[in-house]
Amino acid sequence: MEERQVLCFIPCCKSKFALGKIVGGGRVLTENDLPNTWNLLRKGRDGMHIMADEMRDIYINLNSPRTSAIYLYTGAMYRQFHNLNSILKGMKEGRLRLFIISAWYGLVDAFEPLHAYEAKMQGKVAKHWRNFKLEEIICDLLLTLNSSNVVGFFAGEKYWYGPGAKYRYFFTEGLKRALRRGLTTRISGCFYRASGLGAIAILSALGRTLIDFVESDFSEDFVLGVERNRRINGNIIVGFERIQ
Repeated sequence: MEERQVLCFIPCCKSKFALGKIVGGGRVLTENDLPNTWNLLRKGRDGMHIMADEMRDIYINLNSPRTSAIYLYTGAMYRQFHNLNSILKGMKEGRLRLFIISAWYGLVDAFEPLHAYEAKMQGKVAKHWRNFKLEEIICDLLLTLNSSNVVGFFAGEKYWYGPGAKYRYFFTEGLKRALRRGLTTRISGCFYRASGLGAIAILSALGRTLIDFVESDFSEDFVLGVERNRRINGNIIVGFERIQ
């Protein structure tokens, strides 16, 4: 692994379009990435099919063409990635690994081919992934990849309760566990909405922050600047919470 490889985590979104485009060789998470929790992730995904049989508002379209996650999702954050050259270049060169916390799949590599689905990380779905220890899965991944740079981009609160909070909670708790168990980082934390309203505006601002972070060549000065002075995108102020 290259010393400066950065691990970034973002949430999935409701809006999806399965166009069948697969990039990055369709790279997926494997048991090598998750030596201690691979079965938890696999069983958690299997359990979503059972939940879908019981709930009307949760389903997966197995007839949809598998599409790399980075292209499947088309919500406000992902629309900022229309010009993906810098992000794809970083991922293909191995300097960036981008992971998506998914209400159906739990955790995916951004290159992983997925079917279209409908599920929200709230209520029974969020409890399902808590039961299957998604935060422990993220911890296992971080300890295995052993990167010194780990950052998330999340709109919700860092605690369990609150709209959109579950994505950030799973990331934050997973990172905290990894740090307690010996992960050593130079940069570790979460870009988040410090103030401002409007889901589209918030997610768009976080998406642009991710792009600018990548295009800064993953500069520590970029992160420190947001941590100290915050970052203004329209009516949204983005902050950075350091997690140590």
